[in-house]
Amino acid sequence: MAVFSFQRVQPGDLISADLMNRLIDAFRSLDTRVTNLEEGDSPTANPVLLDRSPTGDVEVNSLLTLIGRNFLIPPQNNTVILDGVPIQSFAASDDKNLRFTIPDVFSTLPRTVSVFVRNAFGDSSQLQIRLLPRPPQQGGDVVVFNQTKPLGKIVIGQTYNLAWLVDSQTLLPATYNLTVVLSNVVGAPPNLWQSGIQLTPVGPIQIAPGKPLAVAAKVTVPAGATSVEIALKAESTDLQFSQSSPVLSLTVDAVPDVSDPRVLLTLDDIPPLDSGGNPNTVRAATINGINGAEVKFGASGQIPVAMHVTADPTAAGTYNYTVEIENAAALWSSPGTATPATSGQVAPSDKTIQAGVRNTDTGNSTAVTFLVVKALHQTAGGVQDFTSFMRIPIRGFA
Repeated sequence: MAVFSFQRVQPGDLISADLMNRLIDAFRSLDTRVTNLEEGDSPTANPVLLDRSPTGDVEVNSLLTLIGRNFLIPPQNNTVILDGVPIQSFAASDDKNLRFTIPDVFSTLPRTVSVFVRNAFGDSSQLQIRLLPRPPQQGGDVVVFNQTKPLGKIVIGQTYNLAWLVDSQTLLPATYNLTVVLSNVVGAPPNLWQSGIQLTPVGPIQIAPGKPLAVAAKVTVPAGATSVEIALKAESTDLQFSQSSPVLSLTVDAVPDVSDPRVLLTLDDIPPLDSGGNPNTVRAATINGINGAEVKFGASGQIPVAMHVTADPTAAGTYNYTVEIENAAALWSSPGTATPATSGQVAPSDKTIQAGVRNTDTGNSTAVTFLVVKALHQTAGGVQDFTSFMRIPIRGFA
């Protein structure tokens, strides 16, 4: 404790700087002693809660720091009472700071709650905090459906209208880049095809859940073209979601097969383990910029295809399913199998088709071909009246 001695000032004496500084030091010393007494800054005094960081609204699952005095060490000897919920797990704390993560256990948020510190020597005063709920977390997937109508014969110099539906089946809106992907280009080079493509709309564009986006492309067939595979790819700007449409094959002087839009087929998620808990012989892969699948060399596997029957009442009825492999050669056993082979569907409805395939390659070829999954619709009278299909690029892997 500092001790200050002063001589009394007589009338007419000058007040010196030294005297004033000694007075100021005395006042500071007294102020510190009084503050310590009032706040109880000692190992056996009540905890004192002065402030918090951050000072504004705070979300559950975020870090909060309580600032004060007389917090016990180790910090687990203190208990923070937040809206009646005891908290004793702290990070990087000391006798003046208690840091902890706000648990996600509070109902009817946002609302204002109280917080205080309790230990063996008593309770602190309370502070008020406005708690906010945890922000919604993103999740889900995006799917891209062909909506192209029959095109007729493909002729050089002619322009054709292609259409897709991009459905962001996510928890929150997501922003996507949209691109037309070309593969297996024969004849005219890809840049000539790309120069003749007008995509509407252009990205980045936000798509809200439950509000699919119609996308169109005008495609002009360039001079010298023979054939091309075309698909639309939608990829979120944060790279969390990516999907491409089934591939549409255009061949000059031929009429392309166009999938009937009353049934929408997409490549489903491929699990890492098979039904027996073993490493799957099939895995997802991006092949020539398009979502596809790889099958282990010499192995059989199941490729899941999601089928959605639209609300069009004419889509109800019985479906027969087939699995084919284009240009199987000696690399694949074709045709494959479809499970189920047939089913009755109402409109709208969903089903998963397991496309069974077998890789018969003994030379580890990286050649790419296409798996074609078809849903053939029959009327109540047993007449086959339309077919929906998708083409999935496939190849082997070691």
